[in-house]
Amino acid sequence: MSSHAAHLLNDQALDSFVSGTLVLMWSFYFQLIYWERKNHMKMYMKRKKGQQKLYVLGEKGEEL
Repeated sequence: MSSHAAHLLNDQALDSFVSGTLVLMWSFYFQLIYWERKNHMKMYMKRKKGQQKLYVLGEKGEEL
């Protein structure tokens, strides 16, 4: 295998990895949007002093 062919193979592997990662990220994002709309709730994260806290708000804006 020539070095040019090996370089093309490495480029294809990198492209496949990046594409797969993006597809997974978008699927998780759309799954979250779907869950929020289905349950009429909203999730958000707040960082305080280096720690993350997850909040879920109901329809009327109350924290659950």
